[in-house]
Amino acid sequence: MTVEQTNCWPADPRLLDAFDAAALLVDPDGHVVHANEAAERLFGRSGASLVGDSLLGRLFCESEQVALATVGRQVLDGVQWHGRLEITDSTGSRRGADVTCSPLRRDEDVVGLICVIAATSGDQVAETRRLAE
Repeated sequence: MTVEQTNCWPADPRLLDAFDAAALLVDPDGHVVHANEAAERLFGRSGASLVGDSLLGRLFCESEQVALATVGRQVLDGVQWHGRLEITDSTGSRRGADVTCSPLRRDEDVVGLICVIAATSGDQVAETRRLAE
């Protein structure tokens, strides 16, 4: 289902295309609805191939799944989150990334989230496992 078909987004998702950083629009079920060009470069995949993917799927390392699920619930409850997670690109390479996830609201309801992702240099490891405790 495309963003246009859902008719629930408060703004045109192509606004993310203006971001210099990688940005993903994610529905409440955790599936990518829109990815900007910077996200395509970061993950090494086309926007069309990113759409429909689960954040808990191929985009973040398996070791991050519990922490990311916790983050998703927090953001859907209306609380912004920022931290470091490990991402996986199309070649299977892993690297650290600074991630900010913010709730996307329509009126009073959270209808999705926006994730802005910036790859970090070096071998920085995820520091968010405490979320799973």
